Amino acid sequence: MRKLVLCFLLVAAGVSAQDQVLALKNQIIDIQNKGKLGFSELVLCSKVMGFGSYVPLEKPVLTKGAELLVYYQPLNVFTNRVKGQYEIWYTQDIAEVPAGSHVYLAVLHDQLKDASAEYKVSFEVSR
Repeated sequence: MRKLVLCFLLVAAGVSAQDQVLALKNQIIDIQNKGKLGFSELVLCSKVMGFGSYVPLEKPVLTKGAELLVYYQPLNVFTNRVKGQYEIWYTQDIAEVPAGSHVYLAVLHDQLKDASAEYKVSFEVSR
């Protein structure tokens, strides 16, 4: 009988911890949903491996025809909660550029929040 009671207490404690985690997650989402849409620092890169993993360019200069790799993390993108699932939906506008000095303007569109944010970074494309 004692083993059964102990097992039940451990399961109940685990559910309580999971409920606390879910409550905190929902608080974070509520704060982000109310926050202003934006960008973390936008970085021009020679390589992007994944989330938070990239190799920045030593100088913001590209050779003509080179691929422009940009790393950023969107801030405060709206998270929709439907039946225990989380949904985000955003797009970004990008334009091609010729040789010369340029300003890269990234425009992030949060489709669920109906908001936009911009980030600018200067770079060159050599001839």
